[in-house]
Amino acid sequence: MRISANRLRINSRRFRERIPRIERRCQLCNQSVPVDLEDEFHFIPKCQCFTDLRNIYISRFFRGHPSMFNLLNLLKSTNKRALTNLCLYIKFATERRDALL
Repeated sequence: MRISANRLRINSRRFRERIPRIERRCQLCNQSVPVDLEDEFHFIPKCQCFTDLRNIYISRFFRGHPSMFNLLNLLKSTNKRALTNLCLYIKFATERRDALL
């Protein structure tokens, strides 16, 4: 996630298909318009499709009020348990995302 080596639409559609940034929106959300761009900030603390996984693996401190500041603190954490849980969240959320798309 930190080096953008993922299959989120913000990265995957960038070079291969040259889709404009504004069109790389999350396809899983049932939010009202406008839907967020599918980037790391949307994928980890915001996407409604992964709320159950987020409740299991991400501490309330980081998921309570989604902000870029909290996401960056989580990504650069030195807490082994928090990082392990973040990895598990990313693994299971990515598997679910791939299965739904």
